[in-house]
Amino acid sequence: MEQIVNKHAALLRRSEEIYKKLTTLVLENSGIQTVADNVSQMIEAPIILLDKAGKKIVCSPMVGRMNEYTHIKQWDITVDKERVGKFLIEKEHLDEMDKICVEQARLVFSLELMRRKTAMDTENHLRGNFIEELLAGIFLPQEEVVNKGRQLGLDPEIMWEIIVMESANLMEEGSPLLHELSSVIESVNLAHANKVYTQKQGNRLVILSAAPYQPIMTKETNQLWMEKLIPLIKKYTDFQVGFGGRALLWEIHLSYLEARNSLLIGLSLNKGKKMYFYEDIELFKLLLDSSDYVNMDPVIERKIGKLIQYDKENDSDLVKTLFYYLTSNGSLKETANQLYIHRNSVKYCIDRIKEIADIKLDTFQEKVLYYCCIFFHNFKGS
Repeated sequence: MEQIVNKHAALLRRSEEIYKKLTTLVLENSGIQTVADNVSQMIEAPIILLDKAGKKIVCSPMVGRMNEYTHIKQWDITVDKERVGKFLIEKEHLDEMDKICVEQARLVFSLELMRRKTAMDTENHLRGNFIEELLAGIFLPQEEVVNKGRQLGLDPEIMWEIIVMESANLMEEGSPLLHELSSVIESVNLAHANKVYTQKQGNRLVILSAAPYQPIMTKETNQLWMEKLIPLIKKYTDFQVGFGGRALLWEIHLSYLEARNSLLIGLSLNKGKKMYFYEDIELFKLLLDSSDYVNMDPVIERKIGKLIQYDKENDSDLVKTLFYYLTSNGSLKETANQLYIHRNSVKYCIDRIKEIADIKLDTFQEKVLYYCCIFFHNFKGS
């Protein structure tokens, strides 16, 4: 009995020593790598700490890969009864002291991950509030934006761009679309090594993406985003995306407005496209701004009034047909594809349009005029 009691007492003393040593490292903010190195030395075996997604947080020794190990033992790491990671050890047999060290290490890693989570949640909250202020266009002195941006990981020395995504599916927490978008954002982040931050606004997801300095944002510079988002656009029928231009951090609200306008105007031009760039709708935004001072109604009535009336009386789509015909630069095939009708049907409709409204489409100027009239009519009616 004396030997058993002495053995347990020694184990308890050793356990307390291990716990004090590891918690001191955490309290002194020595870093999770230092904690991992000490645990590895105590157990005399390689260890790895993974997050709940299975990604490596830290390992000791810092060389070596899991697939090289053959005797892996693992335990869950929990914070507030929620599993936040896994603790792995490469060792064939664990003695009593090893098991005590494992339990103490799990507890200390829980403390370290809880501390990191609290710090990250606080930073994310502060960054989210700061981004909301920037998007809202609230005036902040440039020096304040620069200082705050640096503190919260938003580099003021580079250009930033806004991408706005909308879908009813975004309103549901844990929705498949949100999950897939998270994967897209992560893959873009890894590919470009850029910072990408997200803000949720009801059924809208706002992406704040860092980019190397370029004066404007074009389709070519966003090829990766396009490739990643096209499958989601095809999969989710109400999912649509608007790209703003590039701007410095203290002017990012301008990019946000451009992204919103890309969606608003782009949808009135072509609802089926679902991915819109500000460079494509910039002219129409200028035209809409000018319409505040110029009354376009008489011109619209004079040019396409008869077509509009004919569509109302006959439940037809001649105005829409003419619009897609002009959009496709007079291609009967492309217009047919857009309207899901036969090419010959498009030709018949164009002939009827010319006959009903005495429309001539012989010159570029005439095509532009009719195109703008239909655009103003569609936007006003949308």
